[in-house]
Amino acid sequence: MDKIKKITNKQKGIILIILSAFNFSVMNTLVKFVEDVPSIEKAMFRNAVALLFTFIILVKTKVNKEKTEDKPKRHFLPNKGNEKILLIRSIAGTLGLAFLYISIDRIDLTDATMLNKLSPFFMILFSYIFLKEKIYKPQIIALIIAFLGAMLVIRPTFSIEVIPYIIGMLSGLFAGLAYTCVRYLSSKGERSSIIIFYFSLTTIIILSPVLYFVYVPLNKFQFMLLILSGLFASFGQFALTKAYSLAPSKEISIYDYSQMIFSSIWGYFVFAQVPNSLSLTGYFVILVASMYMYLYNNKKMPL
Repeated sequence: MDKIKKITNKQKGIILIILSAFNFSVMNTLVKFVEDVPSIEKAMFRNAVALLFTFIILVKTKVNKEKTEDKPKRHFLPNKGNEKILLIRSIAGTLGLAFLYISIDRIDLTDATMLNKLSPFFMILFSYIFLKEKIYKPQIIALIIAFLGAMLVIRPTFSIEVIPYIIGMLSGLFAGLAYTCVRYLSSKGERSSIIIFYFSLTTIIILSPVLYFVYVPLNKFQFMLLILSGLFASFGQFALTKAYSLAPSKEISIYDYSQMIFSSIWGYFVFAQVPNSLSLTGYFVILVASMYMYLYNNKKMPL
């Protein structure tokens, strides 16, 4: 009898990234389900849970027991030289999260999810601007295809109804900037718990003044759902971070689009939402662009 083959790191990464997509889809569904609560308050609640979650992890994690010149003891401090990029990541992540929640509250769940998933294409631009990485012809083609797909989802008009879709697209833009910063920080050896901790803390600091004017008291049911949304978000974030530590993003990132499948299921069964033909075409076009980039990054498609 043949021995059972051990699961590879790539396979583990794929499982974790799909698990992450599932967790984020549940988070988005819970956020949309909680009605009559401002989007900013939901975003604050989500990251308050994540802040507590990462705080506990950092307290229990022993970091550099022996303080040396090269490795100072920095339980709650980022590595030296990472502070500026960590701040940019935190601000961009806060804006991306706020815009995502606003779009979730105002448009179909799957539309909001797909517009947010434009982030990998914005990463190409931000990597060129900030990391000085070259942009190749296939990447430009993928960017154009993805943009056309987004236009089908947004269905641009001169109506105020298009604004939530633009906000959804902006959530993908700022998420792309945030993930670009995460790539840089990870390459500099920054801990994922530190990245998430400061992102969550920054969200609370930035949004607190706004919350003062829009705060709505929560009932027990709303409170429970938002606690759950924060937990699912935390699990999803750590699963995603672990996935990318096990395998290169170019090999597994395509599986993150499974979130669209989960969101479509929740949207149909929970909110009775059925995407129209233009949105479906837009999803298909964006997925084609994603698959094109996946094949190119893995050298399965010529220049």
